[in-house]
Amino acid sequence: GEALQRARAIFDQLAHPGTPSPSISYYQARVSLALVNVHAWRKETGAAVRYLDDAIESAKAAIQRNPKHSDSHRLLGEAYGRLIGLKGGMTGMLYGRRSYNEIALALKLDADNSRAFLAMGIWKLRTPKLFGGNPDEAIQHFQKALQLEPQSVPARVWLGVAFKERGLRAEAREVFEQALALQPQNAW
Repeated sequence: GEALQRARAIFDQLAHPGTPSPSISYYQARVSLALVNVHAWRKETGAAVRYLDDAIESAKAAIQRNPKHSDSHRLLGEAYGRLIGLKGGMTGMLYGRRSYNEIALALKLDADNSRAFLAMGIWKLRTPKLFGGNPDEAIQHFQKALQLEPQSVPARVWLGVAFKERGLRAEAREVFEQALALQPQNAW
């Protein structure tokens, strides 16, 4: 967490109030979203929500400066999804479609964005069926993310989670073992 906080401070220093670079806003959003994960893992919900607000605002700023940047849209969609996960309740009703729309736009802008396929897979896996969730489609998105980025540990782990939730235990074990072989120090 400390290295991410130092990185965020550096990006904040590089941002110029007049016309900040879209890439600075994008990296501010990426670092803030990573800090959300760190604080959520530690069960520090207040800090996680603060960094999530930063991630959303930075992603919006990056999109405002470069509306065609696929990964900025993916980041915003992912941030909305994390907001739903952290706040629960009516938040899903308010941000679920926004999350989906941003990730779908990311895929439309760049059909080879493996992170957007991963994000769409998570959206499809975690969204109730009534609102568009579909575990089988989630598996397809995770597999596409792996096709585009074969060394992706997060895509393997999420694919394993999806397999496990579908009752495909042997397939889940296989991809979990592959993820561990690629990154044995990963706590997840």
